Amino acid sequence: MQYFLLLSVVLGVFLQNVFQKQYNLKTQGINNASYVYNFMMAATSCILMIIVALFGFTFHLETLYYSLVFSVSYPLAVVFLFLAIHYGPLSLSSLFNSFSLIIPTLYGLIFLQEQLSVFGIIGLICVFISIIMINSYQKGEKLSFKWFVFVILGFLGNGICSTVQKVHQINFPGMYQVEFMTFAMIAVTLIMGILLIFNRPTEFKPILKKGGAYASLTGGLNGMVNLLMLVLAAMLPATILYPIVSGGGIALTFIVALIFYREKLSVVQYIGYFAGVASVILLSL
Repeated sequence: MQYFLLLSVVLGVFLQNVFQKQYNLKTQGINNASYVYNFMMAATSCILMIIVALFGFTFHLETLYYSLVFSVSYPLAVVFLFLAIHYGPLSLSSLFNSFSLIIPTLYGLIFLQEQLSVFGIIGLICVFISIIMINSYQKGEKLSFKWFVFVILGFLGNGICSTVQKVHQINFPGMYQVEFMTFAMIAVTLIMGILLIFNRPTEFKPILKKGGAYASLTGGLNGMVNLLMLVLAAMLPATILYPIVSGGGIALTFIVALIFYREKLSVVQYIGYFAGVASVILLSL
């Protein structure tokens, strides 16, 4: 049963990336379409978390504080990953987003006095090798500076989210997980709603018609992945769970990006990509 759930999480992570890409393609050229996407995705995920919370919810004030910090970082991660996928390759945007594991790793080393394993050291080295090789423009298509800025900001937002989750679970191990995500997604939905109000697109109907389903599906998958990760964390060792989820999602996204979206990389960039996948798996161990 646990491996069926694990496969579901990997597919969920992968499909979120694909649906984001599809939404970008379907709404291309429509001003402020990204704000509609971000609000619909957050709202769908929020509704799912509230439904789950109805079956058991305990108000915990400190968890609320952690959730509020998460809710500020989460929009940065989502918005800038969306823009990175819009302005650059799906495969590389997904990979760089996964590099955000570095941030909670460094937080643990600096502030929690954690020791970095041999796998972790090799993983960090692979990250830097991957970044250098991916940015080799000898044969591949040149990546825009705008894409680079967006992918770095998304990397920072996602890394802060992971760090907040890590610190929360260190302080309250195995507790208030549903409460954390419910608080967070309510706040994220409110933030996305405010952004949408101030950046209203002029063409709502075409956006909803062309991309509404993709935005809602991404939100539903996001909620499902968060919930299943909570369940699997209690069923599988971290050394199995996180490497498979991280590596599996990236690998499937890479295959689809090559076959269906015809993204082309140079030989050096291919090697860099697989070095990046290896780094994500090693940093998860």
